[in-house]
Amino acid sequence: MRVTVAISTLLAAISLGFYGQSTIEAAAVTAGAPEHLVAGGGECVRLFHSKGDVGCRSASSKDMAPVFPIESKDELSKWLEGEKSEDKVVLVLPESLVTADNLKDMGERIAGLIAYADLKNNVTFASTTPQGNGSPDAKLNPFSSKKVKWNPDGLGLIDTSVSYPIFLLNATYAETFLDRARMNKKKVAGATFTAFMNHYYGPEGMNSIKCLAFKNVYGRRNPKCDPIGGQSSWGIRGDRSANETVVVMTGMDAYAYSQVLVPGANEGASGLAALLGAAQALQAIPDSEFNKQIIFAAFQAEKFGFVGSRRFLSDIKKAKKEGKSFCKTSVKDSNSPFASEFCTSPLHPTLEFTSVDTSSITYAIAVDQVGILGKSGNFSIHVNPKAEAEGASALVDAITSAPSAKNKFSKSSSSEALPPTPLLSFVNKGEFGQEDLVGAVIAGYDTSFNGKGVYGSRHDMFENIDVDAIVQASQVLAETVYQLGSKKASDSSLKKIKVDKDTVHSIVRCISMDWRCDFMKNYTKPFVNTMIEYLDLFENAWPVSRSPVSLYSGPMDSDRQPLVIEDATADVTKYLTDFNGTWSDDVNRVNLFPNAYEMFTRSFLAATLGDESATKKDKTCTKSQECEDKALECVHPGVCVKRRAYFHDAYSPGLVRTASVQLYDVVDENMPLWTEPSWSSDVGTYVFPNPGNTVGWIALVVGIVVTALGGVVSRWLLAGVQKMKLL
Repeated sequence: MRVTVAISTLLAAISLGFYGQSTIEAAAVTAGAPEHLVAGGGECVRLFHSKGDVGCRSASSKDMAPVFPIESKDELSKWLEGEKSEDKVVLVLPESLVTADNLKDMGERIAGLIAYADLKNNVTFASTTPQGNGSPDAKLNPFSSKKVKWNPDGLGLIDTSVSYPIFLLNATYAETFLDRARMNKKKVAGATFTAFMNHYYGPEGMNSIKCLAFKNVYGRRNPKCDPIGGQSSWGIRGDRSANETVVVMTGMDAYAYSQVLVPGANEGASGLAALLGAAQALQAIPDSEFNKQIIFAAFQAEKFGFVGSRRFLSDIKKAKKEGKSFCKTSVKDSNSPFASEFCTSPLHPTLEFTSVDTSSITYAIAVDQVGILGKSGNFSIHVNPKAEAEGASALVDAITSAPSAKNKFSKSSSSEALPPTPLLSFVNKGEFGQEDLVGAVIAGYDTSFNGKGVYGSRHDMFENIDVDAIVQASQVLAETVYQLGSKKASDSSLKKIKVDKDTVHSIVRCISMDWRCDFMKNYTKPFVNTMIEYLDLFENAWPVSRSPVSLYSGPMDSDRQPLVIEDATADVTKYLTDFNGTWSDDVNRVNLFPNAYEMFTRSFLAATLGDESATKKDKTCTKSQECEDKALECVHPGVCVKRRAYFHDAYSPGLVRTASVQLYDVVDENMPLWTEPSWSSDVGTYVFPNPGNTVGWIALVVGIVVTALGGVVSRWLLAGVQKMKLL
């Protein structure tokens, strides 16, 4: 028996030694402190579309390789020409060297890249023809065949797929990571600094269609991705009985090579700030002076198949086509904070969009990237090339003759195509648009985007923004809308329109830097208070913010899509995507709690889409439940006004929701159908000192020696005990 124990102990020690050798790298992951360097920055994330994928990924959830420094183009050339090794490395290099040609030359020699920002040169990985020729969204762009290079500085990687991780390192961490990589290059004795890169986003060959239909081991649908989308915000004012409409629009989102690093100050925030500033300035004009309806719309997830604008137009067209059968189960006179009248089957928290007639749109204006101007300091008007000539001329004249234009606005010299904005959805006759619609884009650029390396990059930051330029664009936009939408524009009324610079400054700064700033919180607070009471949330509940701020729209999670709470009084909350029962405000609820950015946008529109007198009343409310009429809502600065602003779902018209939450059916495989994978939530990159196999062999030898000595000592002690017994 004692011999068996000794042999077992010896075998255990040997096994432990081999186990230590085989798993020493994994052990070193947690044993690397204080040299455990967590990368600060953002990963390039894999995304799916209907035909494949884009972005970066790990082959597994435990990819590791030594780091190696490449600090210049010459060093990269020498490394590529040098002796080839079967062992892969993770290169630490400036992001300017991460080009399609260089990645091709690197081939199978790399396990990943850690790319640091060059403070002297901005780099954008976006396409030269964003959402145009060669992109998954090309079929949704009626001008893609023109192959206009709106972004000539783009390296074009954003629409490609690579089979290894790429991490964009903040410049402040570059020297530290390079220092560890240099130690490896010098082959200094000791541990090898190794990068652990867990960026697994699903198996090879995956796309949105396969992912949305993915089944678990039990044969049940268990999608490993969610549609990219969110909530658009829109509102309406003017003469609601008019048969003509003016639409002012912008995209809310932006995108870059890393979804974590998308400040979007010019690409996303500048256009929205101009639109919101104009809406606020037009409060000086009473509705009675308008003879047209004026729609302000901020569309979400435009960078992914223009889904915000397309979903909006799709729902309008469908409602018009189906008529009374569009809404199978409607609710009226409800105390819902979204609308007193809505539809629960199919679920639409408001039916206000059904009153919009796209055929009545007389003019459509989009605002894009007005925060960075060219050397001339001028703005360009990109007119729909297929628009009816007389109407197009009238639109351009209205913009250029605005009192604040001051010869700074002129028709673009690029006349063959429209740039990628929500306006493309409105003129795309292949889907829901009108080809000859009189529409234009007011932009800070002419033939190509301004700001070298800024568009579609992590460098699109507030510090690059010219707030005065946004204010001027906003002012001209407001004056133009007034002239196009009024019965008879007057100089006295034009003089009343004043865009507030401080407001515009706060909007751009907060959206691109801090969603929890006081400015955004003040406008959002009345709606949050309303939702806290309506949904019985915690008193400190607040919409999700992102840190660092990212204008990447993200996936449609359960908070950002409307759901019906079947019984708010039940112990267990049951959420439904469709409700055919009898609605009761006592037990039923519409659940929708978008992120802080989306809530602010709708809340700001709600507070400004009305006569100025409406928001100059004495403060009377902190939440909508305190307003006397269900058609009213509480808005900043604490007054009850008529509800004029609404959310609208933003996800691909090629998808429909099923009866199960977060399950979508594909109804059109030809659409891009962008989705974000959810295979792994624990992703990240860090560098640690890897002692290699030496420790494993030492552990093996020590284990054998200790076990052997233990056996000798135990036999000696046993012999001594036996002698004592004999005595």
